[in-house]
Amino acid sequence: MFFMATWLAWVPAGTAAELKVGYVDTSLVMQKAPQAESAARKIESEFSPRDKELAKQQQEISQLEDELARDGDVMSDKERRSLVNKIRLLKRERRRLQEEFREEFTMRRNELQNDITLVIIKAIRTIAKTEDYDLVIDTAIYAGKRVDITEKVISLLTTEFKNKKK
Repeated sequence: MFFMATWLAWVPAGTAAELKVGYVDTSLVMQKAPQAESAARKIESEFSPRDKELAKQQQEISQLEDELARDGDVMSDKERRSLVNKIRLLKRERRRLQEEFREEFTMRRNELQNDITLVIIKAIRTIAKTEDYDLVIDTAIYAGKRVDITEKVISLLTTEFKNKKK
């Protein structure tokens, strides 16, 4: 940001007035772009079955723990130890599966996020070239309505998404 302000200070007055700058709120684009919504639905459908399976495993563990708490005093030492070991093994297995789930979910989410980011960058570049912008930024302390092209980017992404669906 400081570099840009310093650079603009060195540009001759007549040249700076001709500079066409645009601003894009990329976090808003990520929220409103249909591609992002589609990716969220896709990741949900991919990982929902495994999430339900983990919940089912947790319910099984809870039932066994309840059984141990309820009947542990009347069980033989061998039955109690067997149940405790079974609970311990199930918890260990669940933690392992949960960790795998988190890792795979994070990798897939990052993969889709990167794909969406590339689509957004392409849309921004298309608008910048079409409308002859000299500079488009995505981080600003302040950006007035005149330079904010966020809605144009969202509109282009929506159009592209609809056309791709056809």
